[in-house]
Amino acid sequence: MRCGLVLLLLAGLFPGCGYQPLEGGAGPQGPQKLHVAGITNDTLNPWIHAAMSSAIVRQIRFNTWIRMTDESLADVILAGRVLSYQNEPITFSLQDIGRRYRVRVFLLVTLTGRGTGAVRLKQEITGEAFYNTGSTAADTRAAEQEATQRAAQDAARQLVALLVEEL
Repeated sequence: MRCGLVLLLLAGLFPGCGYQPLEGGAGPQGPQKLHVAGITNDTLNPWIHAAMSSAIVRQIRFNTWIRMTDESLADVILAGRVLSYQNEPITFSLQDIGRRYRVRVFLLVTLTGRGTGAVRLKQEITGEAFYNTGSTAADTRAAEQEATQRAAQDAARQLVALLVEEL
């Protein structure tokens, strides 16, 4: 009984393992406010920049302490360009028809300080995903679009990791 009371007292004095969550979304240098200026498209894929923009915003909102805001209130501004979109076969059938494809999205991002205009980060990022062809052209097109979304999400995850390190 006495030993249990001592242990209970010690547990009250030393709660937890020392881990402290980031309070109020603050990072190591305090809360950072970011504005995503826009992602431009240098490819022939007409909707890749929209997929890339939404993947970036989703990753920032749900996976970081970085706050998104209007440009006038931001500490830093993120801009980007989809440089290239590749859809290449990696396995073939006996008739030399592509069966499995790799989708790559190449993104160039620039992070600048709003007040100074100084470039804090300029990096090319490659997102990648795979898909198998379907039994019909519509199935294959749907699989390609889904793989493009996953490649955009892959690039967005890499970008957010860089942003967390930089900010």
